[in-house]
Amino acid sequence: MIKYYRWLIVSLAFIGIIICYMDRAALAYAIHPLEIEFHLNNNQFGWLLSLFGFGYLIMVFIGGVLVDKFGAHWIWGIAAFIWSITTILIGFSSSFGILLLLRFMLGIAEGPSFPALSRVTTDWLPIKERNRALAFGLAAVPFASVIGAPLSTYLLYHYTWQFMFICLGLIGIIWSVVWLIFFKNMPNESKLITKAELEYIRHEKALEPRNMQVGQNNTSWKFILSNKTLLINNYAFFAFGYMLFFGVTWLPGYLQQTFHLNIKQVGLFLILPWLLAAIAMLANGFLSDWLWHKTKSLRISRSISIGVAMLLSALCFIPAIITHDIRIVIISISLALAIGLAPNSCFYALNADLAPDKAATSLGIMDAFLALSGILAPIITGFLSSLTGNFKIAIGVMLFLNISAAFLVLVFQNPDEDYSSRVRSKHTI
Repeated sequence: MIKYYRWLIVSLAFIGIIICYMDRAALAYAIHPLEIEFHLNNNQFGWLLSLFGFGYLIMVFIGGVLVDKFGAHWIWGIAAFIWSITTILIGFSSSFGILLLLRFMLGIAEGPSFPALSRVTTDWLPIKERNRALAFGLAAVPFASVIGAPLSTYLLYHYTWQFMFICLGLIGIIWSVVWLIFFKNMPNESKLITKAELEYIRHEKALEPRNMQVGQNNTSWKFILSNKTLLINNYAFFAFGYMLFFGVTWLPGYLQQTFHLNIKQVGLFLILPWLLAAIAMLANGFLSDWLWHKTKSLRISRSISIGVAMLLSALCFIPAIITHDIRIVIISISLALAIGLAPNSCFYALNADLAPDKAATSLGIMDAFLALSGILAPIITGFLSSLTGNFKIAIGVMLFLNISAAFLVLVFQNPDEDYSSRVRSKHTI
């Protein structure tokens, strides 16, 4: 038996998210050979990138419902196997039409991933550890590019884009098998967790407003779809996602086309922004949990973290718009991404805090906004860069979205009211 098995589960989920994002981001590194092979321009490549978002939008909500009903064990394991096979098949694409279809299928297959992560942290961790666990799991998003950028560009530079997709897909298949073997939906279903750790989890979760199991339903659909805090959270997550998908889908092409870097140089330059983002996510996760411990305020520990980060991130984009110095631009974009992505776990934690029994469903709705940003960011960026011959207006769009999200969160979002009503509800049952 393993003493801290819950954290081994979180680590396994962390690796799963890394693989998930490496597979979805791989296409961005292959922009040059794909544009040559299939005779594409930036506008067409933007539509190709966006097909992932269409598939993701369809499945992320459905995936959340399925994860809440059946748990993350089979749903995430099977989804990972399917997206890995799809990644391998992308390497065998013989036409642009097949490439479009497989990109769409990849989005569908990856849809359940983040609802599953939310379900795992809700079921396996008490609230006082939840945000740091989410921060760790979600730090896999930028960390995937810390690993994926040099790995993918190395495979592209020394081999072919087809070989890159095949290698990445094989890694995902291995992870899906490991997940199905070692993960169980609930801690008490695992034979590897100690009695002491199981008792600790039960005791801490018993102190929460709701101690729900998979499949129980006490949070209403009306609450999820109309609650002011969750609605603002969803819009802010759209702005967050727009920035994220710009980085994942267009940042390699932006560096290549603006500064005429080769693909190997791009891979090296991209380590800095994504490494800083991973560190910032982890730091924010611990800071948020510390603030919760000290204040017991979700507004301070969640909302303020989101609002301030979005505002500072917007300001950091300004130098990238007004200068052409690659050193200033790299620092500017690195800080903008790192600060803007830092509160990722706070977005997720609010769903678990306010809708614990439907955490994956609520998260699935929030992630639908991320999927929408995944559709729009590649298309709008591709269109604007083709129209203007540069990426300045495309970066300005992110600046506007971040400022508007920061305003709504800091002025109107107050999750403490909803959380307090749940505490009162618990004591009256």
